[in-house]
Amino acid sequence: MSVTFSILAYSDLDRRIERQPLWGDFWFKFHLADTLNGAGLVQTNSSPDVLIHLFGAPMDPLPRALLRILWIHSHPDWLSPALLSRYDLIFCASRPFTRRLVCSQWPAEYLMIPTHMKPSIRPEAHAVVFVGNNRRNGLRKVVRYLLEQQDLLPAAPEVWGDGWEGTIPASWYRGQRVANEELNHLYASSAIVLNDHHDDMAREGFLNPRILDSIAAGALAVTDPVLALNELVDLPVYRNSLELAEHIRHLLEHTNERQNLRDAAWKRLSSFTYQNAVETIVDRIQARLG
Repeated sequence: MSVTFSILAYSDLDRRIERQPLWGDFWFKFHLADTLNGAGLVQTNSSPDVLIHLFGAPMDPLPRALLRILWIHSHPDWLSPALLSRYDLIFCASRPFTRRLVCSQWPAEYLMIPTHMKPSIRPEAHAVVFVGNNRRNGLRKVVRYLLEQQDLLPAAPEVWGDGWEGTIPASWYRGQRVANEELNHLYASSAIVLNDHHDDMAREGFLNPRILDSIAAGALAVTDPVLALNELVDLPVYRNSLELAEHIRHLLEHTNERQNLRDAAWKRLSSFTYQNAVETIVDRIQARLG
């Protein structure tokens, strides 16, 4: 089947081209396009047969396409019936939200964001790691919690991302970004990778891809609560700063328990690869376009 495709992502809206790789969905788009190309589809910037919108924000105007696909992976509060009606097929990275869409008669099915990370055995060089940009509306929850309990932490966190200079201890800050090709190695050599969610994503069951990436590489993710998390995986969950500090202390002291939790999580998440996702996408495209 000779099919052309185009992909839209939230990072496309950043006119500072050099900053686009700082956005997670830039790499989502990159790896998805690469895997679709490997499946025989051809990427184009004009008049595609298939448009895939990786939803992080509404985008206008949408290119013309025979088939418009929406893949909802974040910011569900920004969706509306008018926006959903513009698409022929909807993939959704939250099981609970997918069920809601189907009950409302939208053509939706569950499809988790995949990870391109690979298990890698490396010497443990980092105790507690967080890779993510600061937010303009205030400190991210996980870093705010670390600051509140820094005297109780058994090891200094290491933080990479944009916007942290001057907001956290200088000894914590490791740089504006981790090169994508180095992120797998960083996570593989880390004991704990910290995670948090936007409020609407947590409420609606959208898992931050940082969880999949870190577990796939070999670290254990510690996260804030997210709806229906236990349907997908069992992980240490913190609800306040004291719980976060206690999880860190306990897990660093109990290496075997930490590794067992990570291994059990990877067994449940290992099917979420780009190859498997693209097989589903191509199957649906064939069914629609023939």
